[in-house]
Amino acid sequence: MQTKSTLHRTVRIAAVGLALAGAVVGLAGFGFHGHCHGQKFFRRMVDARVEELLDKLDANPTQRQQVATVEERLLGDMKAMRESHRGLVDQLVLQLPNERLDMQAIDQASEPQKQAMEKLHQDLRQAVQDVHAILTPKQRQKLADLIKEETGRCDQK
Repeated sequence: MQTKSTLHRTVRIAAVGLALAGAVVGLAGFGFHGHCHGQKFFRRMVDARVEELLDKLDANPTQRQQVATVEERLLGDMKAMRESHRGLVDQLVLQLPNERLDMQAIDQASEPQKQAMEKLHQDLRQAVQDVHAILTPKQRQKLADLIKEETGRCDQK
């Protein structure tokens, strides 16, 4: 379970990472960070951050729609991550009270999470390419400046 400080750091890091994906910001622990905010809370947080960035980039309606498509793909990946994490946690809850751990069962339970992470990684790479193509050179520079500013703030804390 993450502490509140770690959660806030995760949110900031995720926000910058998804900004690289074109203003699709906010991993926030994929909604399984130990609190029960759930998918709706996460979705509202991501949507608000995406809109804020798109406003700062003066994105046109076509760009906003294209970024929304990228956002949907990544949110689907994050949902799969959350679900795969739940399976691993369930297996740990079953195994921890036992005298002997069944590491094979734990490894099997972690496999879907590894696969979900790899898919998210590949889709993040694609999202960066997609957003690069969606934004104008001026918007890309502004996004880079916003990311630099955001990460600078995080480093100062």
